[in-house]
Amino acid sequence: MKKVLLFALLLFIVPSCQNKSPERFKTASAEIDLLKKGLTDYENANWEEWFKQYADSAKIFQNTWSQFESPEGVMKRHQELITKLLSYSFDKENLFFEQVIDDKGRTWVNFWGLWTGKLKANEKIIEIPVHLNFQFINGKIVKEYGYWDTIQLYEELKKAEFVSSHKVAEEDSKMAP
Repeated sequence: MKKVLLFALLLFIVPSCQNKSPERFKTASAEIDLLKKGLTDYENANWEEWFKQYADSAKIFQNTWSQFESPEGVMKRHQELITKLLSYSFDKENLFFEQVIDDKGRTWVNFWGLWTGKLKANEKIIEIPVHLNFQFINGKIVKEYGYWDTIQLYEELKKAEFVSSHKVAEEDSKMAP
């Protein structure tokens, strides 16, 4: 009888002693929802709303580990780039978000997506795979790391600028006496 009682007690105590740490990985969270909204704000050029997802002291590292920009600086670069595009968006079929709590207890959200832009100059469509990693504190982004390859985009923009400047020069030469 003692053995049965001891066994029943162990069955009750052992599960209750297990570490109840927070879930370290998930694909749905308030932070992920905030990023999804930020993505929509980016695609709609709703910069005032896009900006709200960042903490005042947020640091954004794009294709670098050592040099960062403020959200204001990144926003200005985004605004400048989209003046050269007819359209831009992320492929909704290929978006992936995951939230991770690291060993130090920090909350990070990873994003993978395919960015597509159509150039004004020649209507060329450019596709760029993108990976973003965000650190959150108190529901705001405090750090962002972004990685993508823009070579094709900038080569096409340079080509379009070259062709455009040569067309102007050609037109000017036709006007000369």
